[in-house]
Amino acid sequence: MSQPPSANEVVATRPTGTPLADILLSSHLLDAVPDAMVAVESDGTIVQINSQAMEMFGYTRQELLGQKIEVLVPERYRPQHGGHRASFAQNPKVRRMGAGLELLGRRRDGAEFPVEISLSPVSIGNRTLVLSAIRDITDRKEIEAELQHANDELDRRTAYEATAEAQEPCEVTFLRQSDVLRMMRAHGEFALWATQRLSHD
Repeated sequence: MSQPPSANEVVATRPTGTPLADILLSSHLLDAVPDAMVAVESDGTIVQINSQAMEMFGYTRQELLGQKIEVLVPERYRPQHGGHRASFAQNPKVRRMGAGLELLGRRRDGAEFPVEISLSPVSIGNRTLVLSAIRDITDRKEIEAELQHANDELDRRTAYEATAEAQEPCEVTFLRQSDVLRMMRAHGEFALWATQRLSHD
């Protein structure tokens, strides 16, 4: 299976006079990027995606072109996402989207999955496109959950052992007191027996 051309190869082979926008939005160029890529206009309209994005979200290119980017966002988050998008359009800069937040993508079948998104504005003439690099971090989240579970289990076992060790001296003291009581009882019985024996003698 042949590999897609690199980004440099695509630009280097650009025919003379081909608009830069056409190059940047070329499916060949975007397919050379390992991440899922979605290019949108400042109003959120999808103008290009690569094959990795199609595989990730389960859509064909024709189904997504012309749609708003919110189609890839869970429905409950779409209203606020529109506001975030408008805010980014006023001050576009390269940055990670939703730093510190849990972001979710929505597949064509409605399934949701955790994602990490980086935004890169690209000015072309009087247009500003936003390239979104999207990563499915499901595997990372599963590993983090397993590590958290292991840490919680370790904390639970450590706390249990610490409690057991703290109780051990009390148990030893209790046993020693019991031994003393038995010794005192035995001594008392012996004294009584000795007294009775001497009285008989």
